[in-house]
Amino acid sequence: RGLLLLPQSTAMLLRPVSGGCRALAHSRTPSSRDQTQAFGRGARRKEWRIERDLPELMRLLPRLLTPEPAFVLLSAHDHRWPIERLAAAMADSLGPTRGGRLESGEMRLIASTDLGRDLPMGSFARWCRD
Repeated sequence: RGLLLLPQSTAMLLRPVSGGCRALAHSRTPSSRDQTQAFGRGARRKEWRIERDLPELMRLLPRLLTPEPAFVLLSAHDHRWPIERLAAAMADSLGPTRGGRLESGEMRLIASTDLGRDLPMGSFARWCRD
C-alpha cells in the first residue's frame, strides 16, 4: 500500500510536486564513488551532490508526501552527514506537527567471523507513522 519514489535528481522531484502527484514514501540513497563526497547521476548525467542538493530535497519533502505518509527513509554514505545531522535534517523537514516517531542510527555490515571487522556503511534517519 505505498509508492516508493527513487528520483535521480532534485529536478525530477519538482515535476510531481507541480503536477499534484504525491508520494507515500521517499527513499534516496546517494552513492559514493570517491571518498570526498557522496553523489549520484541524474538525467543527462547531471550530478546530484549531497551537500548541495539534500537540503533542497528536504525542503521539498513535505510537499511530496501524502497527507498521511506511512514512512520516510533517508540514508547517507558520506562522513559529513553523520547520524545527528541526518536526523536533524529529517526532523526540521517534517516538523513536529506530523507526529510519528523519528529513528536514526548507523548502518554497518557485520563481519561474518570473529576474525573480521565490522564495516561502517553510513547513517540513516527514518520517520514512521505511529
